[in-house]
Amino acid sequence: MDESAAEVVQQIFRLSVSGLGPTQIAKKLRSEGVMTPSEYFQSVGINCPTKPPAHPCNWSSGTVAGILDRQEYVGDTINFRTCHQSFKLKKQLDRPQEDWKVFSDTHPAIINRETFALVQNLRQHRRRPNRTGMVSMFSGLLYCADCGEKLYYGGSKSSKQPQAYFFCSGYRKNSNVCSVHYIRESVVGQLVLEGLQRLLWYIQVYEKRFAQEQMERFGLQEKKALAEKRRELDRANMKRLLDWCLPSCWPSWL
Repeated sequence: MDESAAEVVQQIFRLSVSGLGPTQIAKKLRSEGVMTPSEYFQSVGINCPTKPPAHPCNWSSGTVAGILDRQEYVGDTINFRTCHQSFKLKKQLDRPQEDWKVFSDTHPAIINRETFALVQNLRQHRRRPNRTGMVSMFSGLLYCADCGEKLYYGGSKSSKQPQAYFFCSGYRKNSNVCSVHYIRESVVGQLVLEGLQRLLWYIQVYEKRFAQEQMERFGLQEKKALAEKRRELDRANMKRLLDWCLPSCWPSWL
């Protein structure tokens, strides 16, 4: 393991967990003078197909996002990630994730699987700063109870103490879809805190019942997943049987 490179990768994942997006992480790495991957390869004498940036330590959001997406950092080897449309075209195309071939634990991990999964979940609900530069931990997670659209994060600059709030994106896009309404971020935080407190109280008072409920719920999920796998297997076997039988049944004139 390259300890120096691994430390930068771990720093990028820590910044992502803390709530920063690829653009913000790239900006922080530039300010700290961290070398880009191509610059680092060149500094240690490794040939790199990507040319170093014109300006030193000029990280881009695309480079950071590519690092955050790489499952290889948890110790896996990924094959068939890309393909070519034809042998005449050299441009690589991304394949769907279900077509990848994953070999687990083939090399030492730089990032643990829990952190990698958390980062992927956070990136699915990207948290962008509003016009005041504030970022909320709830961004991308809240939806309007009336129309089902996402709640956008906003803030006010007019007051001495900026007020952060969430408002309906459905109303902003089309005023006929929903009504104008909002909820303050502090209220959301208080509601979430109260929900967590009730949950912790229930766990403490009814520990055995809670454990039993979780075991039953986990067992039900496992049964559903197993049933779906069996249905997929039955469909695959039926398709294979039809592919084998049908050609022999075709009339000679086809």
